[in-house]
Amino acid sequence: MFSELNNLNVLTFDPEFEDICGITEQELFTQLEPDIEWLAEASGRYGGRRMTYEETVQKLKQMYDGYHFNKNMTDIYNPWSLFYAFEKGEIDNYWFSTGTPTSLINLLRVKKMQLTDLEHLEVKQSVFDATTERITDPIPVLYQSGYLTLKAYNADTGTYELGFPNEEVYRGFASSIYKYICEDYTGSENQMDMAFLRLRLGRTTFEQFIDSVRKWYAGIPYSITDKNQNEQFYQSLFYALMVAVGADVEAEGQTSDGRFDIALKMQDAIYIMEFKFGGTADEATGQVLAKDYAVRFAADRRAVWAVGLNISKDRRTIENCQMVRVN
Repeated sequence: MFSELNNLNVLTFDPEFEDICGITEQELFTQLEPDIEWLAEASGRYGGRRMTYEETVQKLKQMYDGYHFNKNMTDIYNPWSLFYAFEKGEIDNYWFSTGTPTSLINLLRVKKMQLTDLEHLEVKQSVFDATTERITDPIPVLYQSGYLTLKAYNADTGTYELGFPNEEVYRGFASSIYKYICEDYTGSENQMDMAFLRLRLGRTTFEQFIDSVRKWYAGIPYSITDKNQNEQFYQSLFYALMVAVGADVEAEGQTSDGRFDIALKMQDAIYIMEFKFGGTADEATGQVLAKDYAVRFAADRRAVWAVGLNISKDRRTIENCQMVRVN
């Protein structure tokens, strides 16, 4: 009778079924409250600092909450990761241990979409009704599979804003993108994870961290960099890796006079990083200062630095770096 299976009742946006696939906060703080208390107690069993009940709740929300299935924007927790954390007694990234979305990441590469392109997407509801017989648009598939979720609804335009639901998905997806691009660069993610950990603990300076980044870039096989010889490649790869290792990082931040490439936020400083490919580090820092990108962080008490990074076309790594204190 029909050319396609098109007479189904889609429950995705129905408010009556918004919590059918997850755990609400009401359920978490009632039926699952003993599990939260046990998880807080278990957090210090391996010598680490024991979290309070309130800290445990905040960490669970940060890692596993954030799914929304209709205009009400009711928060839904990922049940798989939540129950796995209760079973193991540890809050960690569990969802991506079930598999890597290689086909989706390959589609993103074909469409030349970067990790930053998947944040703050504005779409009509009709986008979600795309057929799965032949996938040409990664957005509905990313939504249907849980990598993206609804973040806001604009009643005036009838559009939804999409984004990553939580830190678990964001970090896991960034790590998958990085590993897909650098599949032959074995161990490099761990290498940079340790370099960033030393920076975060204050055991190395930011200049020493940048030197680690320089060596990391230099080790990427030429078969990868030769296909991606542009500024955006180096910026996007660095951003994906920083997200994967848990850094507080922002890309393509808007100001009144443009967008900065990356802002890396540490405990005592904010580094506004501008990348240039075949240019100069002085040119990069000059852009940060001339366009006053630091105004975005005017109310922040931390020191703000303009960091200019020039990528050499021949060496395929950071040729020189310049740092200028802004405030």
